[in-house]
Amino acid sequence: IKGLEWFKKAVPGLKKLYVPFYPEDRSNNLSMVSLKQAAEMNDLELVIKEVRTRREIENALENIPKDVQGIWELASGFWAPYLEKFIQEPIRQQVPLSVAVLTWVKMGSFMGYGLDLQSSGKQASRFAHKILKGNSPTSLPVELNESFLSFNLKTAKTIGLTIPDNV
Repeated sequence: IKGLEWFKKAVPGLKKLYVPFYPEDRSNNLSMVSLKQAAEMNDLELVIKEVRTRREIENALENIPKDVQGIWELASGFWAPYLEKFIQEPIRQQVPLSVAVLTWVKMGSFMGYGLDLQSSGKQASRFAHKILKGNSPTSLPVELNESFLSFNLKTAKTIGLTIPDNV
């Protein structure tokens, strides 16, 4: 929900979001439930494009509807094979893309809000080290991963978007 709030602040006039959606993926389905709730709370319309085959995915990315002001990547490892197209097509069509993995922002996505995979890896290695040293997993404290907000200013300039000062 927080990521969608930031996306709305960063993209003035955001009313309609395009969402490629692979219904066979559990992560996509879980993310979609949260996105629908957040969209309703933020008065946003979702344009959901179900995809099942590689060609449908490519077609969905190559034919972003002209009346949307942004694209939302549902958090899922499913999209990894389509990473380059997922990043390049929105830039080519000058539509801001929000993603859940910060490395995608470094690769050209307009905005990301979510986990930093390097930070998550470091956290996992700390826990593994403690367990290998003899600590019981049940004795370890619960730690939540931090969420990060990131913008690619080069992409913003390329697609002609000025991020408001209050963001």
